Amino acid sequence: MPAHDIAHTVLLALGATEQHGPHLPLATDTLIAGAVAERAARLLGGTAVALPVPVGASSEHREFPGTISLPHEVLAALVAQLCDGLRRRGFRRIAVFSAHGGNGRALALAAERLGDDVLILPDFRMAPVLAGLGIDASRAGAHAGLAETSAVMAINARLVRIDLAEPGYVGALEEIWGVLTTAGLRPVTANGVLGDPRGASPALGELCLEAWVAAVVEAVARWRNGAE
Repeated sequence: MPAHDIAHTVLLALGATEQHGPHLPLATDTLIAGAVAERAARLLGGTAVALPVPVGASSEHREFPGTISLPHEVLAALVAQLCDGLRRRGFRRIAVFSAHGGNGRALALAAERLGDDVLILPDFRMAPVLAGLGIDASRAGAHAGLAETSAVMAINARLVRIDLAEPGYVGALEEIWGVLTTAGLRPVTANGVLGDPRGASPALGELCLEAWVAAVVEAVARWRNGAE
């Protein structure tokens, strides 16, 4: 059935293939991206979901086995080509978001060549969702910590080796940002974890996913209403 007979809007989610400590799969970001997109589409209605992009800009993880990374410029060109292909399939509005923070520069580059029919959503951080429960941001973590581990458990707990979960760097992210963006994660976290995944649970993951889905739904609905 032609795309325009199903929906006029499509969600394009970006993931990554990169290390997530000893306890999470390489596809963690892609799994989360797909889950958020599927849930948001159901709530929005009239919305299709493109297959998540499984490889991102992950050069900061280059010293860890299993990581595959694209240059920012290549990923930006890929996003632009995918959007063009979706347009040809009849979609009038394309909303793009990423579950990997390292894709931000690529999305900014892609935005320069995309039209008003494409909405690029801002990054979503799960750590603040858990702050209301008294969970410190350094424990929730920015990568493979409590928040991300819980989110994967909510999607498919069998993919998480919780017996291997161990803390990594649990200090303030801003204190190591310069190192992360130049030398990568290895100098600051030997196991590739930013945060402490111990105590992760599907219930905490549902809170994180629900908040992310709500943010996507609100942004896309507001964009669509403003375009009508």
